Amino acid sequence: WPALRNVITQTLQKSWAFVWGAGKVIVVLSILLWWLSAYGPTRKPFDNSQANQQIELQESYLGHTGKAIEPWIKPLGYDWKIGIALLASFAAREVFVGTLAIIYQADPTQDPETLARRMAKQTRQNQHTPVFNPATCWSLLIFYVFAMQCISTLGIVQRETRSWIWPLCQVVYMTALAYVAAWVTYQGIQYFS
Repeated sequence: WPALRNVITQTLQKSWAFVWGAGKVIVVLSILLWWLSAYGPTRKPFDNSQANQQIELQESYLGHTGKAIEPWIKPLGYDWKIGIALLASFAAREVFVGTLAIIYQADPTQDPETLARRMAKQTRQNQHTPVFNPATCWSLLIFYVFAMQCISTLGIVQRETRSWIWPLCQVVYMTALAYVAAWVTYQGIQYFS
């Protein structure tokens, strides 16, 4: 049996390493995402209303990026906002929720409405159906099961193989596999429901 002291020490060390490592990535990406969501090609006066904040988000650099990839991710059940979070999470999966919090402007210190409630209220444009329905949620889960979304892992593969060929193959293959699996999941659930 391992000594209890060793178990506790190892657990604390590994937990701290994860929080410190992932935390740095999350903070840097959160700042970058905030900047990209606050500024855009055309700067409009700031208005605090929820409707105007969504319009400003669509006109931001982040919004333009999301709209550009939306045709590619729409078959998976994702809208442009989910697409932005998906792109950001290629750095680290943990960034997905933080990105959604920035996009949906869920700040618990200023607004008691939680991120989950804001996400539950989201509807698709022109359809008035929920964005986060069971098909979309399952599709996201399946996508994350197969996708290679960790820059540090790719860096380790590159260092170990001393080549960029294998990391690039991993990204392409695993993203394609994740896309197909998520598409099958979303379309299957939509078909049978």
